[in-house]
Amino acid sequence: MPIQTPRWLPWLSPLTAMMGAWFVGVRAIQGGFWAVLCVALVCAILPFIGYRIWYRLRTKSQSEIAQGG
Repeated sequence: MPIQTPRWLPWLSPLTAMMGAWFVGVRAIQGGFWAVLCVALVCAILPFIGYRIWYRLRTKSQSEIAQGG
């Protein structure tokens, strides 16, 4: 059965991209355009990566419980 992402997950990408870009651009290193753009792109992908890791750990732990190990 393929993994279906929750319907609310795509809405996190713009929020995390804005927060990451603001933090790096304004607070942390006062980066230029390219630094802020790269951080925004990385932060936009993080919710999907986090969900995949969470899903994999959750299904792995449930399969171990089902198998008795």
